[in-house]
Amino acid sequence: MIALLLALALAPAGDIVPRRWLAIEAVDLPGRRPFRPDQVYGECVVAGVAPDTQRAWIGESGVERRFAPMEADESGALPGPFAWAWTTIESDSERVVLARLSGAARGFVNQAPVTGDVYGYGWPGVPVLLKKGPNEIWIAGPRGRASLRFVEPQGEILFGDWDLTKPDLVAGEPRRAQPPRAGVLLVNATTRAIAPRLMECVGEPPRVAPISRAIQLPPIAPLSLAKVALPLWGFERAPREPGATRFHFAIDTKTSRTLHSFELAVRASDAPRLATFESGIDGTVQVLGLLAPTDAANLDPRVVLSLHGAGVDAWGQINAYSRKAGWLHIAATNRRPYGFDWQDWGRIDAYEALAAGLRAHRGEPAAWMAAPRAQCCDARVYLNGHSMGGHGTWHLAANDPDRFLAIAPSAGWVDFDSYGSRPQGELRESWHAADGASRTLELVSNLAQVPTYVVHGTADDNVPASEARTMIDALARAGAAPRAHFEEGAGHWWDGERAAGADCLEWPGVFEMYAEHDRAEAPRRLAWRGVDPSVDSTHHWLEVRQVERHGEPFEIEAELDAAGALAIRARNARRLRIGGRIPGWNGELVVDGQRVDGADSRHVARLEDGWRAVAEGADDAAGEKTPELSGPFKRVFDRRFVFVVGTAGTRAETELLLARARGDLQQWWYRGNGSCEIVSDTQLRADAARHAGRNLVLYGNADTNSAWERLLADSPLVARRGCMRLGEREWRGDALGAVFVRRASFGPEGAEEPCLVGVFADSGRPGALAGFNLAPFTSGVGYPDYAIWGEELHAKGDGGVLAAGWFDHAWKLDGRGFARADADSKSGATKRAGKEQGR
Repeated sequence: MIALLLALALAPAGDIVPRRWLAIEAVDLPGRRPFRPDQVYGECVVAGVAPDTQRAWIGESGVERRFAPMEADESGALPGPFAWAWTTIESDSERVVLARLSGAARGFVNQAPVTGDVYGYGWPGVPVLLKKGPNEIWIAGPRGRASLRFVEPQGEILFGDWDLTKPDLVAGEPRRAQPPRAGVLLVNATTRAIAPRLMECVGEPPRVAPISRAIQLPPIAPLSLAKVALPLWGFERAPREPGATRFHFAIDTKTSRTLHSFELAVRASDAPRLATFESGIDGTVQVLGLLAPTDAANLDPRVVLSLHGAGVDAWGQINAYSRKAGWLHIAATNRRPYGFDWQDWGRIDAYEALAAGLRAHRGEPAAWMAAPRAQCCDARVYLNGHSMGGHGTWHLAANDPDRFLAIAPSAGWVDFDSYGSRPQGELRESWHAADGASRTLELVSNLAQVPTYVVHGTADDNVPASEARTMIDALARAGAAPRAHFEEGAGHWWDGERAAGADCLEWPGVFEMYAEHDRAEAPRRLAWRGVDPSVDSTHHWLEVRQVERHGEPFEIEAELDAAGALAIRARNARRLRIGGRIPGWNGELVVDGQRVDGADSRHVARLEDGWRAVAEGADDAAGEKTPELSGPFKRVFDRRFVFVVGTAGTRAETELLLARARGDLQQWWYRGNGSCEIVSDTQLRADAARHAGRNLVLYGNADTNSAWERLLADSPLVARRGCMRLGEREWRGDALGAVFVRRASFGPEGAEEPCLVGVFADSGRPGALAGFNLAPFTSGVGYPDYAIWGEELHAKGDGGVLAAGWFDHAWKLDGRGFARADADSKSGATKRAGKEQGR
């Protein structure tokens, strides 16, 4: 039947356009959740089974669905609608091609994941290996009209000029000690690792000369990519006049050398421009928009940090503003035009861009380098954003209310549950607790402390004005008096004659309110609610370094009395640090009614006998959780993280783990303009010095990844072939999988540095393939410190999760985690304990 429906496309050298497909509409529901049911994925993609057109599928949608033929046009575009589509192509040889999947989120080629160009940037694809004979193709998650074609790569290492992250040059700028940096994409279209060199080109015509400067890059994994930092040699001094120029460089692989170039804009010093900086998340080059004040020599201007809407970039955002005396505008990027909704790494990007923009304006020599995330800098910062950036304005200020002197969300939505909503599920509260920063309304008491001006169009058909009114009403109930302007009849984006820039961002009332608020002395009274120290640990002069129960918010009230004694009331806080200057404090400290005495009462912890003074850094020295080294799981994707693929298993196991790591890297690159190294477990050990202190993400289990023994010897969660153990509970089968995060130390012997270790664990091939369906790089999706799933994941979603929860401050099981009763799961535990236990 299938053979009659589908003509296997013979694939000689050249482009391949699959035309005949079998497609099905949604059986299960999409949405932002960590474990969603997907019967088609589980029973077809994971099982390696072609779809049956006679079968009726019924899932979460409640609608009976069947696979049916669908034909693509000559360009490879499918007419839709569909949720999954399947085809096969036949290749006359094993060869590498570029899978150009557009308008769809993802695909699979012989079970290997492929990231699609879902937002339609027009990028030419990622490398995949076609085997000789038939090749199984799946695509999923269309956004509009999806299309697929396979293109012959033009070379071994491809320069991705379609995805450049580059700065503008400033005409007449003084000579720099170091050249600015650009981020360039390199694609390895071979089945071997290649370590290229980037080389300076000089002269006319441009060429590589004996005096040319060069940088040696780490190996790029087979069929993978890297977004690397490229020094713009020769532009330590910019051209004298505005205009455009070209930068030339070479890529050398020992077996080949290719010359490339790209254009750089040269801007006037008083014009909007782009600047680049190195991100501490992954070491990549990121970009920001910069608009200097008219009094450009002012090194202490007020700063507007601006957050763009979905599909907008930093250049479009910075050009929506006008220059003003005393005001510096910085437009962050959210890592991409769609990025992370200004959450997760988008939130971090905003802080990094703020710090880097300030350094660039001040002309600091290393302005491009990784900068502190600015949460404690002394700049006068005001937050402004539109649409998704309006949501980002609410989000950043709700989680970090002392950073901003005033905020002005325009056309902003409240959170994922008010704007679009997140699907329900058995463990919904657990997942949302792991993403507590998303819960804007639960943090409204923080926002009530920040002067706010809300702007919205009454006829906005993208983000309804009800979102703004919801926040205004919530703030009023919390005792605040936000100002607002609703432009009658205006839609989502609107402009007029009231402001020199775009009215919906530069509304005059906004800047009038901004001007009313300047630096003030540190407050004598604090009231603060936080979701987790890993999101924001510091409020003015008080830091919460540890909580008692993860997944629950903490609350702090602190006040100096007339005599100068400091009284703190802390709910769900375990360790506090008092930092900075508190005007009038006499050193006396009372926490929860208990006087704390000690040599240094600035560092206190709730111990078994109550609050006590403790040594500074004792938590870090003991290997405990700290704000910098803590869960939840997604926190591991920071600190220049590295993917570590297990090679201690069979060749098939190693290839599967490498495919998973490649797929995750593609997602991180596409969604977050990011990159990371993919190394084997043996390479990690051999090059320990270079990876010391970096977060590590392991793929495999204790049998297939040799790094497990060194990094996870004390882990209460252990995965092996055919089984998985958590404390005293053990499950058996090859369809088990887990994600979890631990603290460890890594580096050369005697020079180890602390880091986080995240794990994508499995007990066998089905468990590993199930993990391909997770969503770690999707905003609004939270994973706690650990989660384990079984074979029912694809059918039941949350119902297939066997255990999930948090480690305590000392990285032990906290006894509060979810664990499914044996009778409720096919993957029954072989051991039981009254509650979770761990080392």
